[in-house]
Amino acid sequence: MERRRRTQSRPRHAAGVALAALVSLSLTPAASAASTSSSSTAVRTAPGDCTPLEVEAGFIPLFDGTQASLDLWSQAGPGSFELRDDCSMETTGGMGLLWFPEEFSSYRLRLDWMMAGDDNSGVFVGFPDPGDDPWIAVNSGYEIQIDATDEPDRTTGAIYTFQGADAGARDAALNPPGEWNSYEILVDDPRIEIRLNGVLINSFASTDPARDLSSGFIGLQNHGADDSVRFRHVRIADLGGAGTPPTPGRGFYLADDWNSTADHEFSFGRVGDEILAGDWDGDGRDTLAVRRGNAFFLTNSTTGGHADASLTFGRAGDDVLVGDWDGDGVDSLAVHRGRKVYVRADLDPGSAVDVVTFGRESDTLLAGDWDGDGLDTLAARRGHQIHVSNRLASGAADTTLSLGRPGDHILAGDWDGDGVDSFAVRRGNVFLLFDSPGSAVPDAEYRFGRSGDDVVVGDWDGDGDDTPGVRR
Repeated sequence: MERRRRTQSRPRHAAGVALAALVSLSLTPAASAASTSSSSTAVRTAPGDCTPLEVEAGFIPLFDGTQASLDLWSQAGPGSFELRDDCSMETTGGMGLLWFPEEFSSYRLRLDWMMAGDDNSGVFVGFPDPGDDPWIAVNSGYEIQIDATDEPDRTTGAIYTFQGADAGARDAALNPPGEWNSYEILVDDPRIEIRLNGVLINSFASTDPARDLSSGFIGLQNHGADDSVRFRHVRIADLGGAGTPPTPGRGFYLADDWNSTADHEFSFGRVGDEILAGDWDGDGRDTLAVRRGNAFFLTNSTTGGHADASLTFGRAGDDVLVGDWDGDGVDSLAVHRGRKVYVRADLDPGSAVDVVTFGRESDTLLAGDWDGDGLDTLAARRGHQIHVSNRLASGAADTTLSLGRPGDHILAGDWDGDGVDSFAVRRGNVFLLFDSPGSAVPDAEYRFGRSGDDVVVGDWDGDGDDTPGVRR
């Protein structure tokens, strides 16, 4: 069977982030020359060998026991969380907050925790971006308390200072210090429900106008130097819905052909995210990913919401490429740094990284299947010239062609469904499409979107043709 080509959109915009969840696959990075920790994440000592924990159907992992998944979180305030030899993470110092940099709404959060004795910690939900200030979560979110002894509205299972747990149900379900307990926290504005080891111990409705559960972040507290609490197996499931309508700066409008208005409208990520498109699950349809620093958040649908998977790769200053490097029908990532391109074979944990030297440091690279052999390779844009290689290997280009003007925005994609990628020139909201890499004149001209939109192209409906999308 002939393999249908998918998108190779390569716009390079600003920084990256967020999305919705329904898979049990943990995507974490391979150690490589191109894989590093972002300076904004909480970096900790690595213990022994930890393999990713599997999650239940419908859930995605936020912390799966690996250093790679821990590095996706950010630390606000003093202290940190350290990865231990049992593949849990433990609080140290404080008072600080380890928070996951994705915004969630209407979800079910599950995690395990264990305290050594009379220790203190908590799980925060529904707070805005805290930056480096943990008190934003305290003052603008809700804390589900972990504390063996305190006032009723400040002990384990309480919505801290708002509503205590059902003491009888809590005490019957609670395992003693030194043993693991599990929380299941349902957040569905205005409700919070807390289950301890499977038992409902608190049901709360928010009425505080200063706190908004319709959307917010998730965090874990490191309370202080005298408090030691461990966490493991943190995962989340989206409660579903009809999709997230477009909001300014986060709104995507994707069209299934060049003559139509948008067929898919939704919100995804944050304002300023770098946007990418690819077929992440091999179903023949392209969807989106957003990038923040060296963290990538991937979705397998065109309905918005949270990410289906996340991983870290490369460095924050790298240029990113998307392609099917091995011809298996699934797109993966590469990063361009200097004259070197670090190509990740696939999105699985431990995947190999190949290093290719191509073009010049100042070139803008694009990726595509220029000869229709099912493998994506590289092209280097330099002024109005494009140097095309049909091999994913170091060395000189196979072909050089002239296209457009030096200030044009160049896109790559399969515009006519023939399995061969070519180029398009964007000027404002005008797109000039060239059906083969060597075309001297455009085969089609279309208008789509606005001149100030961020543009991405992909095969959104799986028909083999790459078509436009914009973010505004």
